[in-house]
Formats: sequence, C-alpha cells, structure tokens
Amino acid sequence: MRDSRDNYIVGHFGALYPAIRTPDTFLGAFSEALEENPDFHDSVKVHFYGADDYTCSKSFQDLIDTLGIASMVEYHHYIDHDRVLLKMASVDLLLLLQPHCSTNYQIPAKLYEYIAVRRPLLAVAPEGSATSRLVKKYNLGTVCDPDDRASIKSAIAQALKGEIKLPDEDVVNKFSARHMAGKLVEVMNSL
Repeated sequence: MRDSRDNYIVGHFGALYPAIRTPDTFLGAFSEALEENPDFHDSVKVHFYGADDYTCSKSFQDLIDTLGIASMVEYHHYIDHDRVLLKMASVDLLLLLQPHCSTNYQIPAKLYEYIAVRRPLLAVAPEGSATSRLVKKYNLGTVCDPDDRASIKSAIAQALKGEIKLPDEDVVNKFSARHMAGKLVEVMNSL
C-alpha cells in the first residue's frame, strides 16, 4: 500500500501476545536491515492491525524507540473483517508471526486470508512447522525461523528490493473456498 508519501508498507494483521507472539525479533532485524540499506530508511513503514495491550504498552514503545524505528511503526485498532481484507490486499509485504511453542502443527487461518489476497509474504515461523512447510511447498513467500535474526534481516532487505515474489495465481486458486468445497464434494462422493 503506497501511502501519500509513497511508502513501502509491511502489514501484520492480528493480535500479539507478550512472551508468546511478539514482533521483537522481526523489528530488531528490520532496524538492522534499514541500517544496511539506508536508501529505504525514509520510505518504509510497518503497520500492525489489531493493536492490543502489547503494541500499546510501554515496553513495545521502548523497544521501537531503542531501535530508532518509532516513526516507522504504526498500530491500528481492530477493524471489521471486510476492511481487514482490503488492507491486506493493499500492503506491499504481509508479515506472519508464528512463535516456537505448541503451534508446530497449526496453520493460522490468517495464512489462508493472506494467500487469498495474493501479496508477497514473509512468514516468520519455526523450521519444519506446518506453516513453514505449506509456505515452502507452494512457494507462497519467504520463510524465516523466529530465532534466525540474520535470515529475517536478509528477507526484509530482499522484500524492500522487490525480490519476494507474488504467489502464483494458479496456486492461490487451489486455496479458494470454491476449489476447496469442490475437493470436499469429491471426497464425500468417494465414500
């Protein structure tokens, strides 16, 4: 989503949870990527939709102040689902954060919405997790382990240079509700 100043927009949609799912490592890598690519410093923003207690906290504000990126980070309260999809479709890079914990077999519903809007994707998800495997199998975006700050930094730099590609339209269509309903009908008819 290019705003009135023609900024590159990274968008995260959904809640963050202190000590479970935070953007701290991503933001540290983001700060480092900007230090190494100063041309992007004044033309990129990170938007968090679904601002919650964490993004509104003093510790979050202290983090972005310490990293020197407070002017580049914006957070927005919850918005209705139709508007969320429009916002997702308008950002330049979608950010998915999945922590190391009991989520290795879970694929967040948000990922399917991200697929549907067909935007470049950076999934910060554990190596070998269901999310990581899905994104890699269908070439839906770039995956970085949550503990691999250097990899996240490199992916951010690639994204800012336009090197993270859109998912293939045929692949996106495989995840559409219409296609999935057809698959379910096939399975049901085979029983």
